Amino acid sequence: MKIRNGFVSNSSSTSFLIGGFKIEASKISNEDIENKTYIVEGKEWCNATDIFYIKDVNMLNFLKTAERITDINKRLKFSIYQLLTVVEGDEYEVKVDLSTLPKEGDMSIVSLEQDYGSSENVGDLFDRYLYEFDNVDLKEFDVIYSRFQRKDKLNKIEENV
Repeated sequence: MKIRNGFVSNSSSTSFLIGGFKIEASKISNEDIENKTYIVEGKEWCNATDIFYIKDVNMLNFLKTAERITDINKRLKFSIYQLLTVVEGDEYEVKVDLSTLPKEGDMSIVSLEQDYGSSENVGDLFDRYLYEFDNVDLKEFDVIYSRFQRKDKLNKIEENV
């Protein structure tokens, strides 16, 4: 027989603190997501919050599109942070390189509880944020999203010429 002493958890979430600067998706460039880290606080998901990193241009374009469509933006309320530090577990000392701080804006310290099933890619974002709303104009969203995607492709072509 095995006996387990101590704390046992079957939690489907994890809690942590972040330090970062709140930013709008429209102010983030494609180069920024390659050089900086952005974390997004989405909606309540299962037992916690959909917390995800902007991993690629497709995810950034989804957030930019949602920001432009007022009806969706009112309901989604994405909070995007340029991430400076993450504090997990028993860490109490945080060091931040002051030279990396933006010249403007206020640094935020935010406590987050991330669901383990949080969004991983743009497909998850479409499933969780668009397809559940009956009255969202998906055509309008698709038109704006496609514009961002085409613009990115044209920029890549121009860079290679």
